[in-house]
Amino acid sequence: MKAIESVAQLYNELCDLGLNINLINMGGGLGINYTDESPPSLEEFGKKSHLR
Repeated sequence: MKAIESVAQLYNELCDLGLNINLINMGGGLGINYTDESPPSLEEFGKKSHLR
């Protein structure tokens, strides 16, 4: 989720500079867990997967 939040921040900064960005392809879907962390629920993922 940190990657989405970072890209959203960058998107907002670039828009503030007047750049017109029509598409950001985050690709790859959900990553594979390599630790004991729990994956986000679909609801949680959906809430954060769009740019604010």
